[in-house]
Amino acid sequence: MNKRKWNFGLIIVLLLSSIPCDRILASESDIVREPYILTRQINNQPVDLGACQILLREDSNSGASNEDVDLAAAREQLTANQTRMAAINERYQVINDEIAQLETGESNSLEEAEKALEAVIETVYQDYLVNETDFASLNAEEQLALVSQNLDIVEWQNYIDSLIEIINSYISEKADLELEYEQLAYDNDNLSQTLDASKVSEAQLNQCQLYPYSSKIIPKDQLMINQQSSTLSEYLLEIDHYLQELIPLAYRKVTFDDIYNLFNRQITREEIADLLQGKEQVVIDEEAFQIYQYAKELSLFDIEIVATMALDDYYRNNSEEVYETSYKNMLNLKEGQLAYFYQLNVETLDYMKEQLAEYLNSHALFSDEVIREMQAFHQRYQLKLVLYDEQSQTWMPYLGGQSGYLNDFSSRELLHTPRNNDSTEETTNEGRIELDEHIINKDESNKIQDSSLSSTPEHHGDDHLAYLKDKLDNKSKINKHTNGKDIAKPLKKEKKYQKEDEVDKPKGKSKLSLPTTGEQRFYLLLSGIFLLAGLILLAINRYIKYRKIKELQANDEDWI
Repeated sequence: MNKRKWNFGLIIVLLLSSIPCDRILASESDIVREPYILTRQINNQPVDLGACQILLREDSNSGASNEDVDLAAAREQLTANQTRMAAINERYQVINDEIAQLETGESNSLEEAEKALEAVIETVYQDYLVNETDFASLNAEEQLALVSQNLDIVEWQNYIDSLIEIINSYISEKADLELEYEQLAYDNDNLSQTLDASKVSEAQLNQCQLYPYSSKIIPKDQLMINQQSSTLSEYLLEIDHYLQELIPLAYRKVTFDDIYNLFNRQITREEIADLLQGKEQVVIDEEAFQIYQYAKELSLFDIEIVATMALDDYYRNNSEEVYETSYKNMLNLKEGQLAYFYQLNVETLDYMKEQLAEYLNSHALFSDEVIREMQAFHQRYQLKLVLYDEQSQTWMPYLGGQSGYLNDFSSRELLHTPRNNDSTEETTNEGRIELDEHIINKDESNKIQDSSLSSTPEHHGDDHLAYLKDKLDNKSKINKHTNGKDIAKPLKKEKKYQKEDEVDKPKGKSKLSLPTTGEQRFYLLLSGIFLLAGLILLAINRYIKYRKIKELQANDEDWI
């Protein structure tokens, strides 16, 4: 029995050890996910960008325009035409009834008169045969000449002619009514198309006005800015009142700095995997780029997903071109948002810029404090209104639908760029903090660490101090594009620096940890499997001992 139970435990161990590791360690990539497509967030097909600009500008220029008067007249004409067409239909039916009555009615009809005429002709003809002996010998023409002179026949013929004349007049009126009806129907079609187009335009206008990057249109002659303001703050306060309506809030909420910072993050592969959980890929097509320029708000979340996906692609393929293209696409998208709403108030905004430059120059506001104040004001609206020319020491308006930030941020260097051999060795020697996360296995990572550690040159005394200064200075130059206010200050706490000979000690005493590449998880799970098997065997062993004790106790009781 014990042998059978040990065999059972062995079978369990074998079954657990036979489970394929690739089934146990199913990666997140094995899970089918829907791609994150920006275009899918568009519920309805938006109005065309150019059409929105035209509709918004026409609406602001027209006011209670002649177009509204024309549309009101068209509605009245359409109603009158419809009333006339109803009357025509009614009259047309009356005429048809009259004609039918005159042609085939039971009394006073053409059909009745013709029958009566035939009867009169027969009577007159018989009279001539009886009373006139020579009548029978006459030919048909001669007989017709005699019969047609009969007064009764002439009277019936005149009656029939009058009926035919009335019927013909009705037929003529019918023809006129048909022509009028066709003309009214044609006119109504045109009027209906005009009114329908007006309704569509009105609906599109309402839709365009609700888009996040559409702004209120203010003619420049409505700007009430005091050029004699006593202080720059007062003057900017007046401009601020208009800019809040001229520059959409959706544009101001996401800054160029936000885009740069999201693309300039240094995050690990594990953090990337968490951020991209459920988002296997990002698809941003041309349609999405255009729609997000005016009709759909581009949030920081969207940009974060795009930037994270681009960074993940960079870590996988080390492609600088793809990463920088994704970054510049986001910058161009934001610049496109400005181009859209700027066109709505191009005259007003350019005029405001000219007035601001004139105010600054006329009041001789050229100090560094003023320059900083203008920079902060520009940052608030993500739009440069004026530029300071140091050579001429004058302010110039920054005219045109450009933010002034695109070139600045496009030329900024991102932290994630492909490293050549020299830069890799330099980064490794500076502290060995970051290693390539695309290491295939743990042995290769150990080799990379060992080679990087052994490549550290020895320096003593003054040479060592010069080396440290040189390296630290180079590191600050590499990150010179970082804004000083965004850099976290070092913590003030004591450190026990390792001696130079301790740096080359085995990695077991090193405080650096290599990035995980999946092996650690595999071995951890494998050890968990063996631990589970051991617990099962232990439970079986305890159960066997328990059964033995029970059997011994039973035997003792039987013996007693």
